[in-house]
Amino acid sequence: AGTTSSTGLGVFSPFSNGGLNLSEITVAQMLKPLGYATGALGKWHLGIKEPYLPASRGFDSYFGVPMTQNECTSNVESDKRFGPCPIMHNNTVAIQPADVQNIDAAYVSNIKDFMTSHRNDPFFFYYASHHTHMPQFAAPAFLNSTLRGLFGDSLAELDWSVGQILDHVVELGIQNRTLVIFSADNGPELSD
Repeated sequence: AGTTSSTGLGVFSPFSNGGLNLSEITVAQMLKPLGYATGALGKWHLGIKEPYLPASRGFDSYFGVPMTQNECTSNVESDKRFGPCPIMHNNTVAIQPADVQNIDAAYVSNIKDFMTSHRNDPFFFYYASHHTHMPQFAAPAFLNSTLRGLFGDSLAELDWSVGQILDHVVELGIQNRTLVIFSADNGPELSD
């Protein structure tokens, strides 16, 4: 199904009143009745009003920024037309403004805690990293760590975070019954 927004581009901005059509069923909504614990983490670009946020769309827990980092002001380059980036916990603003540049460590900690809590149960976890959406950014530990500039540094931090998550799956001993799907919704801007 297509999306509609105030921009007419199929992308929900902070000015959008809507979000993912409420008649659409999320994977979390399908799996919860089957006994799965469900969690979401990171960028949620499917609406910022309560009925469209992850905790209203079948996820037991959500921690993240409900938009891309170019649609709110933070410590990375952003469009000043928008307000400060919020970090949401479920449907509540937990931190504002968000420290987007250093958010990956908090995301990795959150998903590790979720997996540890549910290691004996079926679970579905959705993690949408802010990397490599523009504007590019990386935590200080990753700045100037590659030959590809800021995009490469951003990609290196994404690689680190995914590696931490996969290592934790092995540490918990659930690797033989865990399916990991890695995908991306966009690449860098051509000018990056």
